[in-house]
Amino acid sequence: MVPFLLAAGAAAYPLQRFFAALFLGRAVRYSILGFLSALYGRQILGYFSRHTHAIVWTAVALALAGIGLAVLRARFSDARHA
Repeated sequence: MVPFLLAAGAAAYPLQRFFAALFLGRAVRYSILGFLSALYGRQILGYFSRHTHAIVWTAVALALAGIGLAVLRARFSDARHA
């Protein structure tokens, strides 16, 4: 999203058209999100409440894996530049 905003500014896109497009795009996006939340919200909350333990442990495992990959990447990056 941000690259498109920067590109519109760099291309001197007309301000009124820019704000109209931005508003319309966000209105559609959040309308769809609100509709899906109203339609499936209770089911999703029920799913999360039934599987809280597994979701938390999966999030912890993914965070630890991400930290481990970042540390390895930093070490190998330092080794290449030394």
